[in-house]
Amino acid sequence: KWIRSGRKSCSPPTTSQSSQENVQEKEGAETKTSCGNCAVLCTVAQTTSKGPLCNSCYTHWRRTGATRPTIGPAKPRDRHANSVLARSKRKPPRGMYINHDDLVIISADSPQNGEVILKALDREIVSLKRQVQSNKQTISGLKTKTAEGLGELRPSDNNSRINTRWTNEEMLLAVQGVRMHGKDFNTIAEVLGTKTETHLRLFYAKERKRYNLDKIVAEYEAEHGPSQNSSEQKMEVDGDAGQSSPSSPANQKPSTTSPSGSAAVKTK
Repeated sequence: KWIRSGRKSCSPPTTSQSSQENVQEKEGAETKTSCGNCAVLCTVAQTTSKGPLCNSCYTHWRRTGATRPTIGPAKPRDRHANSVLARSKRKPPRGMYINHDDLVIISADSPQNGEVILKALDREIVSLKRQVQSNKQTISGLKTKTAEGLGELRPSDNNSRINTRWTNEEMLLAVQGVRMHGKDFNTIAEVLGTKTETHLRLFYAKERKRYNLDKIVAEYEAEHGPSQNSSEQKMEVDGDAGQSSPSSPANQKPSTTSPSGSAAVKTK
């Protein structure tokens, strides 16, 4: 039905058409740019600090910050050979590094310059060793100072505040302190930290029957001897009794005699 005008599809192209296609291919090749990393021709290249990159290299660079590797992993055989070479390769000690510029100066210039550089390095090593020795002496001195004790340098514990209220735990600790120290209320107050010696004396006076503190003190004195506070209390009691006795001259009533020297008459 339909008649197509022109040449048949099986006929060879004319020279004019082939030349036009070649020109178009050349123009397309000229418009494409090669990737600076993988050297692949790409129509759209991203301009970066690494140069023009294709989309794959650009995406990898944006994601990782490094260029996309274009070489595959080494074969197991090559990997084993590289590991053997790495083990056999001599490396400088830890903390040392090789400066390429110094090696070039030593190898290129006269031997005198190399000796100068080596002497300077030796002097630097000696100074560093001296510094290490002085640091060791300083550390040993600080250790001896800290071994003497840090009690004076430690800050005071402000968490323990004096409180007049007695908790159950403080009462049990006070009873335990009486069992261990007797009537040494000052030591017990230092152990508790929240009560003073006066508080402990009041506690002993009020709770002596409830916790049977007299028996506990008697057991302590039988084992360790009388405490200092109990002996002081006994001395005070004896002194009061001596002052209140009627035989003392202070308690005697003054007597007066009559002008004629007769018998003394006691005044009321």
